[in-house]
Amino acid sequence: MLDRRHFIKEMALLSGAIILVPSITSCSGKPGRASNDPLALPGAKPADWDEIAFNTKRALAGAAPKSYHGAISGAGGDKKHVGKHLPYLPKIEKTPDGYLAVMFGDESKGYARHPNSEANADLEDTGHWYDYITIRKATDDTAEEVKSAYSSWPKISKADNGQYAVFSGKDITANKGKETVYLAALPKDVKKGDMIRIAGHCKNHGEWVNYFTL
Repeated sequence: MLDRRHFIKEMALLSGAIILVPSITSCSGKPGRASNDPLALPGAKPADWDEIAFNTKRALAGAAPKSYHGAISGAGGDKKHVGKHLPYLPKIEKTPDGYLAVMFGDESKGYARHPNSEANADLEDTGHWYDYITIRKATDDTAEEVKSAYSSWPKISKADNGQYAVFSGKDITANKGKETVYLAALPKDVKKGDMIRIAGHCKNHGEWVNYFTL
């Protein structure tokens, strides 16, 4: 961890970037819910995987708050609300060793990009961002899962042992926070060429999942 933080600090000094560095917790074992649970996440990517259909069904089963169900089910809800929350892997020049760059709402698929906003006590606004991301190898066998936490935005709370700098030379608060890149820790058992499962939790709108090959 110290090596990672040293790397990140050095990169910050050289590039003048804001890098969100999550705190990390990890656990191992098979996916934790019964297969008949509507909120269960498949360990391996299903052969008939449909990211919109799966996440819509799971959201309406309770993965998203009831107050958001109308938007999900309404006109354009598939791209404006479901697609907006799905994780994807942006193409960026550099990522700290052991981390993965993650964003939400892939415009190349026609999805709306996910905004981010900070909490404002004066306006009784709790803010809008992803407060955790979990990554595990996409397998039905036992695999390590690593959880990266983000307790605040645009800066991470000191309780998360975060570091702050400018990422890619952009203002993280510009464009309604849509330029935010989350750096999530990778499990040690994941290597290039592996398929992984990423689940991200929007603090306002619930948990969303997708699969990717590194």
